[in-house]
Amino acid sequence: MTLCFGENKSERADIIVDFSSENRRINKNVFGISTNPTELERKWPPIKEAGFKFIEVNVLVDEKLISIVTENPQVLNRLPFVKIMDLHLQKIYEIGAEPMIWFLYQAKPIKNLEGLAAYTKYIVKHITEGFGDGGKWPVRFFRFGNEPDNPEYWKGTPEQFYEMFAVWSKTIKSMNPDFVVIGPGLVSICERGTEKILDCSKANKWTKNFLGYLEKHKRSLDIFTFHAYSPVIYDFFYRQPLTLYDELKKYPSLSTLYGIPKMGNDEWNVMVGDEWSGRYNEEFDTVSLAAHNIAALTAMIEGGVELSIRYGGTDSPGHDYVMVKKDYKNYKHVYYAFKGFNMLSSTPIKLGVKGSNFLNLTALAGKSENENEITIVISSFDISDYLNQYVFKVKKEDAFKKRLIEEHYNNALKILNIPAPITYNGYRLNIKNLGWKGSDKIEYKLFIVDEKTNFDLMKNEVIKGGNEVLLSENLTTPSVHVIRIKRLSKN
Repeated sequence: MTLCFGENKSERADIIVDFSSENRRINKNVFGISTNPTELERKWPPIKEAGFKFIEVNVLVDEKLISIVTENPQVLNRLPFVKIMDLHLQKIYEIGAEPMIWFLYQAKPIKNLEGLAAYTKYIVKHITEGFGDGGKWPVRFFRFGNEPDNPEYWKGTPEQFYEMFAVWSKTIKSMNPDFVVIGPGLVSICERGTEKILDCSKANKWTKNFLGYLEKHKRSLDIFTFHAYSPVIYDFFYRQPLTLYDELKKYPSLSTLYGIPKMGNDEWNVMVGDEWSGRYNEEFDTVSLAAHNIAALTAMIEGGVELSIRYGGTDSPGHDYVMVKKDYKNYKHVYYAFKGFNMLSSTPIKLGVKGSNFLNLTALAGKSENENEITIVISSFDISDYLNQYVFKVKKEDAFKKRLIEEHYNNALKILNIPAPITYNGYRLNIKNLGWKGSDKIEYKLFIVDEKTNFDLMKNEVIKGGNEVLLSENLTTPSVHVIRIKRLSKN
């Protein structure tokens, strides 16, 4: 049976940006993306053009590689994946981005933990000290772990993973205490409730035990990472980090760098792609997907996330989850939406914003260091239309998936105390407490991603300044609006 999700009638949203309210910085590591190691050249120009700042790079780990490298470390630079890694690092620094090295192990536990430590040292020395004809790159971020709470990706016990991670973490920190230890990349930190429905108001046992193990054995964790795949933004992208932070606060010295570990999501999207679902999912090519992704990333940042790797980058054309079309001929709507979102990297002082509901409307704002520029990103995501169009047309064997999404959708409505999402047809934007004079001239630019435009400049005006700026714009749903405000003169 196809379920139809209703919505309230269209109206204009009220969004308030407080220029005087600075709660923290927008970390440049949220402007991140995954890459396919087999694509070496064509992906880099669009990554640079879109302004991505944080790129994931793979390092392989298994018992055979550990044996080969520890017996003869000089073979390291002859390993194919090391050559690919070196090329990736060179390209990443050429485009002005920063890498995160991901130690990607097989699903089974590594028995030779001493060998794992030695292997890790050789890899890091190759990257940062030039060992084995490597570079001397200023790499700081190192990740270990990929859904060890998922039986498909971990065949051992939780305790075996805890021990592996602890050995790896100790090794990384022994080489440089300023290196950033990242992991474990859980499927979810949410507790499983009745009939496996996730309760994102509570942290699960796996999360608690992992943190407790590291605390007991005095091993550092600097950034705790999780994953998320869902069209329901509220629970998985907003409540999940809030709940995780409540748990991390119990460990005020677990990170040798930050005290309380920071939070990251190193794999996320609206759903898994064709390689896992077994079909090409057309929603990845839509504006709806673009609006979802920007709303999801906004929700995570508001929830405290400081590292983000969107799964699906500017490579592997032909797969549904990537941002490029086949043969690199044109880009999808989501690419242009991220190009707009990434403009926030130039205005990283995060401002207080009211108006987001983290279900179908979000807004994120930042100002520049000199306080003369503002970027505001607004996403209008029609979750009702998305669910009706894409989720409830899938095959009968996905009945549990349907029910899971429906439960989280209804839970979000209950928490927000609304009968159904509102489809907005415009917004009133109030930027207050600017401290600018009425005689100041202000440049106002509006970029839009929707069915008709792909990050087109729709308005470019000079308006009057003042302590408050009021703007009103129409919008279609789904869409992404990017607003740039710049003070041109000080009188």
